[in-house]
Amino acid sequence: MLIDHHPLDLRFAGARRWVYLGIGWIAFVFGIAGALLPILPAMPFFFMSLWAFSRSSPQLERWLLNHRWIGPGLRRFREHSVVPLSVKVGSVTCMIGAFVIAALSGRLPLWALGTQAFFVAVGCWFILRFPSKEPPQSGTP
Repeated sequence: MLIDHHPLDLRFAGARRWVYLGIGWIAFVFGIAGALLPILPAMPFFFMSLWAFSRSSPQLERWLLNHRWIGPGLRRFREHSVVPLSVKVGSVTCMIGAFVIAALSGRLPLWALGTQAFFVAVGCWFILRFPSKEPPQSGTP
């Protein structure tokens, strides 16, 4: 008899779902905060929320994709891996700005600044690697 999954996987499936739901809601709340505060980018948190909801709740995933304000950007990202230029500029500005503030404060040890610089570099690389515009639609007869 061939078993394609470990029997204990079923027991932890519920816990895994709750973890993804928690990540999704936390990211969503940070996204809302980012929409209201000029120093925090919103869309990366909404991207994370969509990712987590896609693994835990099809209803919440659909809700985000069909949301009046958030949905269009999330659909563009999902369908074409597009991150609009305004989102890129806002995200990179916030990440670099937070690093500059931390560096100028003089309160963080060098190892902490180095760690933050690493994560800022990875975050900037990640967001900048996506195209800013959707590919042109090919004409269909």
